[in-house]
Amino acid sequence: MGHGTLVSTPDDRWYFVYHGFRKGFHTLGRQILMEPVEWTEDGWPKAPLGERRDQPMAAPIGVQQRPMIALSIVFKQAKLKATWGAWKAADMSLFETGMGVLKVRAKGDNFGKISPLTVMARDENYGLSVVATSRGDCAAGHGVFYNPDNWVAIEIADGEVRVREAKRGEVKTLATREWMSQSARFKIMDRANKLEFYVSDNGRDWQELTSGFDVSGYVDNELKGFQCARPALAASGDGSAGFSEFIYRAR
Repeated sequence: MGHGTLVSTPDDRWYFVYHGFRKGFHTLGRQILMEPVEWTEDGWPKAPLGERRDQPMAAPIGVQQRPMIALSIVFKQAKLKATWGAWKAADMSLFETGMGVLKVRAKGDNFGKISPLTVMARDENYGLSVVATSRGDCAAGHGVFYNPDNWVAIEIADGEVRVREAKRGEVKTLATREWMSQSARFKIMDRANKLEFYVSDNGRDWQELTSGFDVSGYVDNELKGFQCARPALAASGDGSAGFSEFIYRAR
């Protein structure tokens, strides 16, 4: 935990707001936490007896939590949800959304070198799926991204579907499948930091490409930078990619 701040409410209740990591799932990144605080007679803060950080605590009286922004998106609006962002990119002109499609102008020579569009996962087990289309000499990819040198992605390009990873900057191919269409539906399952990759031409019948890929090392202790394992969309090479029907489901 770190960077704590004591805050008070109008009725003189006190809370400690700080950030920390979920035990065993640093891959989800730092999360904002809050717990009640009491004061000793000599002016020192203390945690109330009986309160434990590893168990749910009651929300502050009178506070109604707003629903979280859904991570699934169909790209109908001309503006992306606030949950999405491109890796260290001030220029978002690579991305155009609306009419049910996210269009990405291809750039760079691999999935990690092109400011992938990312969203932060919230759950220890989750599933992702998206329809990807490659236009021109482009690799349309969907994966899990830590930084430009460390990622894993499923891509459609050059008449094939493939799974590739980058580990400390070295890129290698894990699996390939011949694919004649320019479009495919990708599915990624994250089961407690172990990834499975699937492809389908109809969204019903799935072909497994690879499984058991371990992303538990996508954490600051291993790779530095205080990043996390983020679901991502990207297009590398020349041309452009289209993405539609991005679905995120907690498992």
